[in-house]
Amino acid sequence: LVRLVSSAAVAWQLTFPDHDCELAGEVPPPVAPGWLWSSVRDELQPECSVSKRTADLQCGASLPGWRALAVGVLIGPQVLEDEIHHVLQEDIVAQVRKGGGSRLCPLGCLFLDALQMLLTLEYRLSDAYAAISVRFGQALQQIPFAVWVGSRWPLFALLNSADWGIVGAPAAYRCDGLSSSVDWGRFRQVFDDPEGSWWQKSIEYVYHPDVGESMFIASKQCLYGVYISNLIKLFWAMESESSAYSIYSPYVQWIFYESPHLLGASGWPFFAVLHHGTALRRHGFILDYDAVDLSSPLMWHGQYLQALPPGHHLALVSLQHSDRQVRPLSASG
Repeated sequence: LVRLVSSAAVAWQLTFPDHDCELAGEVPPPVAPGWLWSSVRDELQPECSVSKRTADLQCGASLPGWRALAVGVLIGPQVLEDEIHHVLQEDIVAQVRKGGGSRLCPLGCLFLDALQMLLTLEYRLSDAYAAISVRFGQALQQIPFAVWVGSRWPLFALLNSADWGIVGAPAAYRCDGLSSSVDWGRFRQVFDDPEGSWWQKSIEYVYHPDVGESMFIASKQCLYGVYISNLIKLFWAMESESSAYSIYSPYVQWIFYESPHLLGASGWPFFAVLHHGTALRRHGFILDYDAVDLSSPLMWHGQYLQALPPGHHLALVSLQHSDRQVRPLSASG
């Protein structure tokens, strides 16, 4: 049994996806030369630390300077401000993908898509924005939310930093003034209250009995309110009973089938709340042990080491690779 478990663990470790693109190297042309995927990922940091107890939802999910990064990576410092909108008419990230970016760093390509999409939005390039946003949305649908929670790519904080008011959304998405047992408008205002915890105050709406009794009726009343309720339920499952994660995960994935500009301009803080899901990360895509640890003589011995004398332990440790540091055992164990 030990051998079977060890073999499975080693195989999993060796095929662990490099979602954070630590080993992907430089971003392919035509982006500005010298940019590593990991540098693009870590260049921007939120203004505040991310925690479910953070009262100010926006502070922990905003990336100041995203525009400077977008211009520096996708366009380069040599292009004048007046010429940027001409350069953006070309699909820069599509060329990065064709140059191997999709294979080297799928999440990084999606992050670059978001940078390019937000720039086209800011420069009012509607045709370029429409084409990129379709590709971005389709790619986002294919990536499980759990991957974003575990990764270090601040995609949702980036999306939350944009001015989506440029495009706007129908007022009905805000769900204000609806005649229903759930006060959707007040629920939405919970996220704007800097004095209290949105995490705690949202409970009475997220677990409202009428929503649980008839999800269909609630969805007809306020679809985006139901979406964000399911998202917060997913967070509670991740925090307390992770076995319930699979119940809410499909509902959260449906959020990504909505157009990015509708989510951003709806009045519901989707991107900020999605980013705060990273505060529940148990671990990233890096572990404190590797395949050598899992296949060491200590694992393969086949006997209970606790029943063996300390001298036998020392003999097994001596079989480890000489370049690995091992804490010595004393004669007393």
